[in-house]
Amino acid sequence: MSKKIFIHCGMHKTGSSSIQHSLYNSRNDLIKYGWDFISDNPSGNCSRHISVWRENGEVRTKFQSRFFELLESSQSDYTIISAEHLSVISSEGEIRKLKKEVEKNYAEVEVIFYLRRQDKLAISFKAQASKMLSIGKLP
Repeated sequence: MSKKIFIHCGMHKTGSSSIQHSLYNSRNDLIKYGWDFISDNPSGNCSRHISVWRENGEVRTKFQSRFFELLESSQSDYTIISAEHLSVISSEGEIRKLKKEVEKNYAEVEVIFYLRRQDKLAISFKAQASKMLSIGKLP
C-alpha cells in the first residue's frame, strides 16, 4: 500500500484548535487503525515549526527543518499533519519546498483547507480580541 498524507491548513477561527486537540488526544486509537497524527506539540498544532514574520508590509514564511523531520517520522499508511501557519504561506518557493519534502515519503497527498466567510471571521476575531483585552492580553 502506498503512503498517503493529509495536510490540514486551518485558517484562524475555523475550529482548527478543536480538530488538533481531538486528533492529538486520539493518537493511540488512530495508530491501531493505521493512521498517524504527527505533532510534537500537545496542542496538535505544528505551526511552531513554520516561521512567520512581516517584512516591508508583506507576510513572510519559512519552514523550519523540524517540520520536515516530522513528515519523515511517520511509519503509518495514513498520516495527518496540521498547522494554522500553513494557511498563510504564499511564497511559491516555500510551497515547492513542501511539495518536494512530501513527495520523498508519500505517494498521495490530500490538502484540507477550511475557509470562513470574512464577515463571520471579522465578528469572531473582534469578539476574541474583546475577551483578550478584558484580561489584559492581545490576541
